[in-house]
Amino acid sequence: MYVCLCLGITDKQVQQAIADGAHSLSALRLQLGVGGECGRCRRALREQLQGHGIGTASAYPGNGQVIGIRERLQEPKRVA
Repeated sequence: MYVCLCLGITDKQVQQAIADGAHSLSALRLQLGVGGECGRCRRALREQLQGHGIGTASAYPGNGQVIGIRERLQEPKRVA
């Protein structure tokens, strides 16, 4: 089944990219180019990541915690 119609990327290609270590939407975009055109495939990409037990959270640089985007946006800026 096609996941990204803009680039003709299939679910099998996405599954292979995840198996090869693409564990985020950003990594899938870098590896396959998906999610950068119209963006309609992002939901299906998130679902495939979650189907592999991978959340869509990302690591906050410097502290080792994994937080979601909402928490990151609400996090106060740190002054060094």
